[in-house]
Amino acid sequence: MKSKLLIFLGSFFLSTTGSAALFHNTKYPDIQFRYGRTFDNICAAQAKTVIKPEWLTELTTKLPKLQTEWNKNGEDLLLEVYNIFGKSFLRTEMIVTVFTCQKFPSMSQPLLIKISWFLNSSSNNNPQPDHVFVGLTFHELLHTYIYENFSSQWPTGLLKKYKDEPDVVLSHLHQVALQKYIYIKLKRENELKDIIKFDQSLGKNYHRAWEIVNEIEGYKPFIDELKELNELKKYNFFQK
Repeated sequence: MKSKLLIFLGSFFLSTTGSAALFHNTKYPDIQFRYGRTFDNICAAQAKTVIKPEWLTELTTKLPKLQTEWNKNGEDLLLEVYNIFGKSFLRTEMIVTVFTCQKFPSMSQPLLIKISWFLNSSSNNNPQPDHVFVGLTFHELLHTYIYENFSSQWPTGLLKKYKDEPDVVLSHLHQVALQKYIYIKLKRENELKDIIKFDQSLGKNYHRAWEIVNEIEGYKPFIDELKELNELKKYNFFQK
């Protein structure tokens, strides 16, 4: 099931992002949410699960509200990334594909968000709050930002320090540290608490990443390391 789905995802990613992957001068990309019906159907078929009609009915009214929520509270997060590092993403527009399939996770490449966590009808009337949707979207976008701007300088000193941790933990250390740093800067700590709780519910690796950032290393060393890498990259650019 996974191999077939991953093959589909490869072509899906190219078709939805390839034409937009251009260098640009804006401070942050325009984020648009779209329902991925084709992906949802293929995922459900491969996973042998169903997509209930009431999920899609609710999605048609919920998605515009989540777009509005992002426009109101998500763009400030992206602007703060630019303010910290002085550089944006490589694309001026990014399409976030949402889906309801219960057997597949959200991810950054391709950019997929599981919206079923945020619908009454698919969460036993216990949906996550809308600000967690914004936080999850920002989470995935930060993966892309860090990959685009810093992966050529990997592994860093801190990643070497934690080299015995699973790859999923390592890939989240700088990401969750940066997310925490920005939410604190914007005085949105209450939202951050819900986001951390949600992340930790996704499994032990997410719990461990937050444990390192919150209780063991702290978030500031990871931020300092990214800033140092950013300055080093600027220096090397001007030395060429």
